[in-house]
Amino acid sequence: MPKNRQHLTVLLLLGLGCSGLASPVKDLTPNSFSCTQVLGFSQSLEWYGGLSLADFMTGDGPPRSPSLEAGVFLPTWQGSFYVGASVEKWADPEFPAWSENHGTTHEKAAHCDREQVDRVVFNVSGAARPADEWATAIETVADLIRNHFPAVRQIVMQPVVGAAVGECQEVLAARNHPDIAEGIRRVAERSMVEAGPEPKVKSCDQFRDELGHLTKVGARNVRNKLENHYRDETALPEGEGSRGASPDT
Repeated sequence: MPKNRQHLTVLLLLGLGCSGLASPVKDLTPNSFSCTQVLGFSQSLEWYGGLSLADFMTGDGPPRSPSLEAGVFLPTWQGSFYVGASVEKWADPEFPAWSENHGTTHEKAAHCDREQVDRVVFNVSGAARPADEWATAIETVADLIRNHFPAVRQIVMQPVVGAAVGECQEVLAARNHPDIAEGIRRVAERSMVEAGPEPKVKSCDQFRDELGHLTKVGARNVRNKLENHYRDETALPEGEGSRGASPDT
């Protein structure tokens, strides 16, 4: 197996999730965090790297591309992406991802070790279900994050990339997005997690398939919106904390 494909395989378990507490401190500003860890699935890999999954699999991704190098999305950020990692898989304490070293695609590119991660941005996807069931799964994952990242001070839950209300209903991600966002809000109201941005594509043609994988244009659009969202947070006056706005992508 080519060396670059070996690195990619370390983090990918294949499929989009089609099956499927450090309490947040409200006064924390984003630049209070020394290391932010993204936990996600194939679609997360796409927006984080600004490439479609097809691009990564044909060799346009790491390690030749710097797209997933730690700090390239934003300084002090790193990501681990397990394709097919629906929330019901993450809710299983035996899910292999919990025992893996959470770094970027190339371990040497990781910004920090698991013990140093003080913020986790978790991407939520999976099989369709009501908002209350999403909330239950999200609570379970939050507990596991707290157990596996001992220094975490904030857990941000971010829904799968969706679409404008009522649009792209042939796409699983678009159909699930509203219920996931509502489930996250319910858990956030109990101060167990922070509700993150709720990214959306600009148009349905930015989805590449019925699961919700992104085209290159879609991946770059969502990446830019999320990058701007989190970068803008760092510019907030001290004491204002996270704005919690949802980028209308």
